[in-house]
Amino acid sequence: MADFLILGLAAFLAGFVDAVVGGGGLIQLPALFSVFPLATPASLIGTSKLAGVWGTSVAAFNYGRAVRLNWGLLLPAAVVAFMFSFAGAVCLSYLP
Repeated sequence: MADFLILGLAAFLAGFVDAVVGGGGLIQLPALFSVFPLATPASLIGTSKLAGVWGTSVAAFNYGRAVRLNWGLLLPAAVVAFMFSFAGAVCLSYLP
């Protein structure tokens, strides 16, 4: 029960810091490692990134509603970003 309280508090604090200045993963990731010390690093990093993806997606959606976006420039950049994030995840899975 205390573990969930610690993770919930860390998630709230990470979300707040991420919304204000960015870098909420610097709070969330150490909390995950301290609560789950025997879990694989790739699983914990993926869990932390999943939370970050949701926050960034909501922020991008709200930004996209307020500002006209150049999709001809953004779509190729998004494809390249996805390819390199996938490559980074594959590289992480090879590390002990």
